[in-house]
Amino acid sequence: MTDWNGLFEIAGRLGMSEREFRHTTPRYFYFRNKGFESVRLEDAINTRLLAFYSFLPHTKKGSLKRPEDLYRLPGDKSSLEAVEERIKKERSHMADILRIAKNVDFFKGETMPQA
Repeated sequence: MTDWNGLFEIAGRLGMSEREFRHTTPRYFYFRNKGFESVRLEDAINTRLLAFYSFLPHTKKGSLKRPEDLYRLPGDKSSLEAVEERIKKERSHMADILRIAKNVDFFKGETMPQA
């Protein structure tokens, strides 16, 4: 069953009038929508690149290596792998901090008073 409301919504985003939508072929509609989505993705990639180079002078050296490190887009291929890698790094960093914290004597040899 066809979701006509959804198709009309897409046609509206594409700037098509109702008359134009009703007179178009499914093939043309598909490729027009595909082209529209690729233009939107290209704009998002360009925006991310501009943001990356704008942020770069204000970050620690080496903290941002690629525009993808700034934020991910739905079209990024290895986004899941990158997220898993980032989680692994964060866990390793937290483990290092916990190891350091275990060796800190917060009470300078004294015990906490019992209530």
